[in-house]
Amino acid sequence: MDYKISRRGDFGHILYNFYKKGFTGSITVVTKSNTHTLTLSKGKPAAIREQKTTMPLGRVFVELGMIDNRAYDESLMEMAKTGERQGEILLRKGLITKEQMEQAINIQFYKKALKFFEISEGDVSIREEKEVPATNSIKNISTLKIIYNGIKSLNREHIQKLLPITTNTVVTRKEELDITLFSLPVNAEETTVIENIRIKTPVTQLINLKILSDTEIGQLIYFLFLTELIDVSALDISETSESDENYIRLSGIYKPSELTEEKEKKEKTQDEKTTIAPISAFEDIRWINDIYTRYQTMDYFDFFQIEKTATEEQIKSAYQNILRRLNTVKNDANIDEELSVRIDQLSYFAEEAYNTLISEKSRKEYNSVISAYYGKSAPDEGKAELEFTRGEIFLAKRNFKEAFEAFRKAIEFGGQKPEYVASYGISLYLNPEEAQRSRETLGKLYIKRAISQNPRCVIAHIYLLLINFVEANTRERENLISSIRNLFPNNQRINEILLETEKFFAKRPMTGEISQALREGKKDTKLDQLLTIFLGKK
Repeated sequence: MDYKISRRGDFGHILYNFYKKGFTGSITVVTKSNTHTLTLSKGKPAAIREQKTTMPLGRVFVELGMIDNRAYDESLMEMAKTGERQGEILLRKGLITKEQMEQAINIQFYKKALKFFEISEGDVSIREEKEVPATNSIKNISTLKIIYNGIKSLNREHIQKLLPITTNTVVTRKEELDITLFSLPVNAEETTVIENIRIKTPVTQLINLKILSDTEIGQLIYFLFLTELIDVSALDISETSESDENYIRLSGIYKPSELTEEKEKKEKTQDEKTTIAPISAFEDIRWINDIYTRYQTMDYFDFFQIEKTATEEQIKSAYQNILRRLNTVKNDANIDEELSVRIDQLSYFAEEAYNTLISEKSRKEYNSVISAYYGKSAPDEGKAELEFTRGEIFLAKRNFKEAFEAFRKAIEFGGQKPEYVASYGISLYLNPEEAQRSRETLGKLYIKRAISQNPRCVIAHIYLLLINFVEANTRERENLISSIRNLFPNNQRINEILLETEKFFAKRPMTGEISQALREGKKDTKLDQLLTIFLGKK
């Protein structure tokens, strides 16, 4: 049976149902921007996965103060060279201990799990299994703790939609109500509220204790109700609306007539301090939405708002300033999943920009290409076309190093032709002699930049599709193929490629092995056949 998430916080109900059943298998939520999968073993968390990573382990180490940003950056550079995992590198260098690694993995797990509660719209699919592989990487992860923390991350509007409350709402404890058995981080104030829940206790009586905010009361009631520890009665949602004077709003549970306008405004403002973004955060949200529409067409210098001659300190300062603005919104505002994903993508782009510009070698290479791309005043088209032709010949022969150099010269001589930039991008992506991080991030960046300059650049779309097949990105591939078919309905070359790839992958399901072979510089039959489809025979 499949489910659907239609409002933020819905996942808590789904997760609790499968916890109660002792379910073994996976729960996958597909949204417009990401795919999240939580694996359970007899109702307990066993693994968690995201198609697009939103919380790298290295960032958790930094947040916990286990390493500084310098160690984080150096480990990223070593990852690109060796292919090792970041945690393994830090462990080998003695920068963290095994205990710290386990702690960070657990925190990363919880952070990823909380992402499920940010989803306001998504399709849920369930896959039941007899058993799931055991893992030693996570320890003492509690399903109820995930639900508890997930509900605590919701604001009053979210709770209100999940469980509307009126002045005649009463709560009744069940005999088995002993929240201390759950080993949850319940504070003394919450414990006091729970102890005051008896038979048909009015919610207003709990509010009048004045030891928790109204939002916190709402969160606690919803958690106890969801986990079947209390009954909620006299809850007539159909006959209650926000305009009703008896409606209890979680921004301040009261009858409007009972408070003066001045006191009402004061109490509402106090409660909103922890749930509503400050003015500066709203300014940052506008900045995020604006920069998100343009960042893939910007070079790293424009993104950081620095000169090409910027010093190392200026680069670091610009990077830290952008992260600070992104984190202000991420941590302080009630943001939906779409904005959260935008922040993550901009964070990764900022990280890519920083790692490229802070290294003298990669910065020099990037600077030369971008300088040629943006504003070659007197292009030598003859030389540019000659180098471009040479590059195509080398590309067809799978000599990616020479192709890379030829296309680089074509850009230097010819400037802003998107065909040159897209070809440079694919030769960089396929060149095994370049660092993995440089290949994967910059290669795709150049191809996307070519498309942004000319949305009908055929070879740029072909190369982007090739990368998509190499990386086995099924979800994005469907959207990409649909877009290409609409743009080029009668293009013979594209139709041939789509037909051949359909036949190829019908016999050989897509996995990550092609991408892995490319990363390791190994010969691979599938990779060779895929390149033949896109680039032609050698």
